[in-house]
Amino acid sequence: MTMFDWGEYNDKLQTKIAAGEPFDICFTAIWTNNYRTNVAKGAFLPLNKPGNDLLSKYAPKTKKLLGDDFIKWCFH
Repeated sequence: MTMFDWGEYNDKLQTKIAAGEPFDICFTAIWTNNYRTNVAKGAFLPLNKPGNDLLSKYAPKTKKLLGDDFIKWCFH
């Protein structure tokens, strides 16, 4: 696990993304590591892509716990 201080979080994560370094999960918000900006860069993999549903493959219990309505809302 790599942890960054909030003061350096955005810069460090943007450096990782720009370098193409792989990572499993990260925090994103409107005020740091902006989700929409990073999606436009192709920084994040879709978790529910038809034919490659990563949630079903790697986290079926989590997917069940979240429920279909929540999944549809998050990944619309």
